[in-house]
Amino acid sequence: MKAVFIGAHNDDIEYCAGGMAYHLKQAGFALYFLKVACKRRVYKKHGRATDAFSDPAACAEYDRQDMAAAQVFGAHCSIVGGYANDYYTGTNKDMLLLRDAVEEIMPDMAFIHWMKDSHWDHVAASRAAFQVLCEHTSCEVHAFEAGPWQSMNHFIPDFLINITEAMPTIEKSLAVFDQPLACGAALVQEKQVAAQYRGYMAGFPYAEAYKILRFPPQRLGNELMLPKLLGQGYRWGGGDQYPFGLNYYL
Repeated sequence: MKAVFIGAHNDDIEYCAGGMAYHLKQAGFALYFLKVACKRRVYKKHGRATDAFSDPAACAEYDRQDMAAAQVFGAHCSIVGGYANDYYTGTNKDMLLLRDAVEEIMPDMAFIHWMKDSHWDHVAASRAAFQVLCEHTSCEVHAFEAGPWQSMNHFIPDFLINITEAMPTIEKSLAVFDQPLACGAALVQEKQVAAQYRGYMAGFPYAEAYKILRFPPQRLGNELMLPKLLGQGYRWGGGDQYPFGLNYYL
């Protein structure tokens, strides 16, 4: 079984869906991390801000961090389409590159950004990924949430998963990043706080939240794999207090 995670920036997958990646690896899945924008942040050199794209040493170091962070989960990591010095727009060229990468993997399960995220790169990456996945695969697709400054403020989960056991691995992966606006220690702290909040909702010490975007097709039974795979570690959105999901009443 194969699971693909498609994120915009260097740390998105590890931060947003590290717990899911951990559990699927434990269940025997092959993991594939595809990073489609990888917009290089401003790089400090000799006390001055420079464009990281024009600094080969910075790009090489960021590449090393990307691969090392994914390796903590035992995942294959690819940067699809090289580096964008601008925002990700999901052009025809971008779509073709992503299509080729997805068709080579042919995943059974996929995880992408939410289309209503407040970050434009996340939204563009999500739309491109969802179109490619629906047109070229039969896999189920789920959306992960970004941090408290982005989609978390208005993300109503369809389900939550227990990531308490996965937290040491997630923290080890996030600690690899040492970039402006993606500092390992800050990422670890933010993940701990966000996961505790979602854990409080679900009745776990730490949790991650997801939305269901696409069920498997009828010929594959229309049945999601995750509830069986995760067992008691899977909770439908709303937990025990609102078993039908508050989002269906608003």
